[in-house]
Amino acid sequence: MTAILILMTLGLLLGGLLGLAGQYFKVEGNPLQEEIES
Repeated sequence: MTAILILMTLGLLLGGLLGLAGQYFKVEGNPLQEEIES
């Protein structure tokens, strides 16, 4: 039972961190696409 709670907590924390990092490092457009088109 304890292992389930620990894994669930870890998953929620890491998921939250990924969400925050995704917002922090958000870029406008796709630089690779622009490089290919030019």
